[in-house]
Amino acid sequence: LGVSVLLILISIDGELSQYDGILLLGGLGVFTVYTLKDVMKQRSGNKDESKKNTKNISLKSIGLIGLGVVLLYVGAILTVDNAVILAKEFGLSEKIIGLTVIAIGTSLPELITSIIAIRKGHTDIGIGNIIGSNIFNILMIMGVGAAIGGVIISSDVYIDYAIMIIFSLSLLIALKTGIITRLMGVCLSIGYVIYLAVTFLK
Repeated sequence: LGVSVLLILISIDGELSQYDGILLLGGLGVFTVYTLKDVMKQRSGNKDESKKNTKNISLKSIGLIGLGVVLLYVGAILTVDNAVILAKEFGLSEKIIGLTVIAIGTSLPELITSIIAIRKGHTDIGIGNIIGSNIFNILMIMGVGAAIGGVIISSDVYIDYAIMIIFSLSLLIALKTGIITRLMGVCLSIGYVIYLAVTFLK
């Protein structure tokens, strides 16, 4: 929510300047340092855990993660490229393509990873993946894009900004209850489908 509000505030003048990009990248640096410090605290609390075969397990896990990332990357690229071709065939604007086809295509790896993690009982990984991706998308991707040459923000994007905040607040309320129920998940999914329908019909 914090980085989302920051993005909205620096977009008010109609563009993300190179200075805005540097600000976002600075925010990324702060978030990364905070995360690393949090990780080190957790590691220091688990010093007494067994380290037997840790090296072999780590190498295998790193290798499999690398393979999984490559396959997910290739799958996302194929999905996005071909979906864009189809979208252009139907005469959709670049903004709509970005908000829907590209957004869904690039989110497929996150969706697959989160579903697998949650089904295996690792809910923190699923939630962390979703929230972490949103933070990095804003701070890193928008930050790098703006720092390179600036990004023009059209006025109708503010409606999408508002919807983004509403969905984020809904998720925050759900998290505060300690569990995201199936009903909440269905409501969020239906809300997104409605958003897609309205976007396509504009």
